[in-house]
Amino acid sequence: MTANTNRKQWSRKIEYVLTILGFLMGFGNLWRFPYICMKNGGGAFLIPYLFVIFIVIIPVYFLEESLGQFSGKSFRNVWSYCPLVKGLGLGMQVMLVPSVCYYVMLMTWAAYYLYSAFHNPLPWSTCANEWNTVYCFNIGNTTNNRLMNSTNDINDLKLVQDQVTSSTNTSQTSVTFPVMKIQNAAEEFWQYNVLDISTGIEYFGSLKGHIVICLALIWTVVYLCVINGITSTKKVVYVTATIPYLLLTILLVHNLTLPGSFDGVVFFIKPDFKSLLNIQVWLEAAIQVFHSMSIGTGLHITLASYNKFNNDCLRDAFVMTLAGEALTSLFGGFVIFTALGFMAHQANVSIKEVTNSGPGLGFVAYPIALAQMPLSNIWAVLFFFAMVILGVHSQFTSTEQAYNYFEECYPFMAKKPKICRGCLSLIGFVLTLPFCTQVGVYLFQLFDWYNAAFAPLFFVLVECISVAWLY
Repeated sequence: MTANTNRKQWSRKIEYVLTILGFLMGFGNLWRFPYICMKNGGGAFLIPYLFVIFIVIIPVYFLEESLGQFSGKSFRNVWSYCPLVKGLGLGMQVMLVPSVCYYVMLMTWAAYYLYSAFHNPLPWSTCANEWNTVYCFNIGNTTNNRLMNSTNDINDLKLVQDQVTSSTNTSQTSVTFPVMKIQNAAEEFWQYNVLDISTGIEYFGSLKGHIVICLALIWTVVYLCVINGITSTKKVVYVTATIPYLLLTILLVHNLTLPGSFDGVVFFIKPDFKSLLNIQVWLEAAIQVFHSMSIGTGLHITLASYNKFNNDCLRDAFVMTLAGEALTSLFGGFVIFTALGFMAHQANVSIKEVTNSGPGLGFVAYPIALAQMPLSNIWAVLFFFAMVILGVHSQFTSTEQAYNYFEECYPFMAKKPKICRGCLSLIGFVLTLPFCTQVGVYLFQLFDWYNAAFAPLFFVLVECISVAWLY
């Protein structure tokens, strides 16, 4: 294996650092990690989490960065040192393309929330909208609750409650009463306006026009970020990698001034050491780190291939993993749970009752907290703007790797990158349209689980065997 001296390089080391840090500060760190940490023992979860980082992730990250930096080749061609595993490049590309197509939906949904945040009052804070049902309920504000404003509905609800109470006091009578599903305004905004979710994956439904428009805007921004390959990418990272950290720091400082925020922090990091006896906790720690670090996807190999040959990649392995993964995840958790602590304080409920996993944490629970803050529109705009920028950075980094693979397969594409990358972006937009239908969130969950759960683990295993035993 020989070094590729003709490959483009980062102009400065800071460009590589910002690219990695911006990519790692993704939705998995900000939304998924806080929930996983809270569910699996709070502060005690950090023990298996750090164990996996030091024993598995740092060595594998060092391996992938060394492969890319030493060879100067992307994840498509780096396997020339061992032709037996050349298929890994194709396998990583097959996994990467669907990831690019479904991950863009997170920015699309965040972009629509950003647009909605300019409306006063916030549309997810009231129950007087066309998408709301009669069972809509807004935490902390009963003046706009359709259920509470309807005399007949509130009497029906009281009647059902009285009947259920009386039936439980009798030993022989068993009566079944209809259960009214009461949803808060933010949940109805997410389900009935943003998603317009169908009753099942078999009901495809129609395209949502406002989501399609947001999707087109996001793909346009991503295309502009990668229009000239690494030349344009390394300029964009100065903005996309720093603005989210700045905005999230402002939000954290503001959140800490709110009542109940400290309870959220305590709830987030309070250790439950009994959970360490559960093998599922250790498994989830491994899955979380692999997912958020994108180990085994080829991304770190390609990004490191732009490094200078004598770059200290061992130091990078420690700094990027600990700062970009561990500290960033904790930072994102503090931002989220300070707001959820305030929300629980306002609603006078436990914090566990207001937490959700996955997209629900960012698109339901956090918007509820934002709606209850003073000057809620300002904080909502800041939060979702940070989310869009944060997501775009991760998106164009992955997109750049996918486009680079096609250009290495078909050299004519590299000669006219603006046109070819524009066509690829248009194809990506078309392939993403099914996620804008009423079954979009079902498709998203399927891709998110089956596309990224096990393939990276297999690729890492083959990487290690090929280097340690074959090469």
